[in-house]
Amino acid sequence: MKYIEEISFGDCFIYNNIKYILTTDFKNNGKRMSISLVDGSIKWIESNEIVDIIDIFTFDKDSNIIAIKERKKEDNVINQN
Repeated sequence: MKYIEEISFGDCFIYNNIKYILTTDFKNNGKRMSISLVDGSIKWIESNEIVDIIDIFTFDKDSNIIAIKERKKEDNVINQN
């Protein structure tokens, strides 16, 4: 779990049981714009809200599972602790 202000643009997360992706847009008051992966709607989320980071995957032409956004090795170690 992380504050939304701590995650990177393009990261996927769960907030109130809905999956979102964080965009680069933000307001002067600190709210971050996210897009629902369920229906494409936009939600402005306070920067101090806590979210659960998730990964989304796809298949390549050989049916290998590939992460949409690959994480650095340091990120994976931190998320496991």
